[in-house]
Amino acid sequence: MKKSLIITILLITSAFSASYFFYQRYFTIPDFNINKLELVDLNQKTFQVNSKNKKPIVVHFWGTWCGPCRSEMPDIQKIYDIYKDKIDFVLISDERSIEQLPFYIEKYQFNLPFYHSIKPMKFYDVYSIPVTYIYDHKGVLVYSNLNPLRFEEWDIQIKKLLPQ
Repeated sequence: MKKSLIITILLITSAFSASYFFYQRYFTIPDFNINKLELVDLNQKTFQVNSKNKKPIVVHFWGTWCGPCRSEMPDIQKIYDIYKDKIDFVLISDERSIEQLPFYIEKYQFNLPFYHSIKPMKFYDVYSIPVTYIYDHKGVLVYSNLNPLRFEEWDIQIKKLLPQ
């Protein structure tokens, strides 16, 4: 009796521990330091995000192979077209190689600021995409999201950053 009770307790504890680990890794958004980003642009030139440039910054992790990412990209393009002079956008692709990006961009006629990470996404604690981080003009994280965003939600979050 004691042995089965101990085994049951151990199994329940293990299940809760595994669930918590899974939840923390895939369903929560960690604090994110944009100054840690190691990126290259489409010409494979190093790009450094400047969180002290006096403009809000949108950092968005995505991938061409990710269905939800692809579905939100037209809305991101609309938001970019409206706010590109007031907000810096950094869209980081989770591709195995940067060579895949130009084909995708050309096919859908996007003119967004796309980048590729030199480091794997897990280096930034990004384990699922899409992930969005929005920083105010002082470089302070003010919004994060682990789900695809529609135009309306993008618009609401960005308008909060801009002077009225």
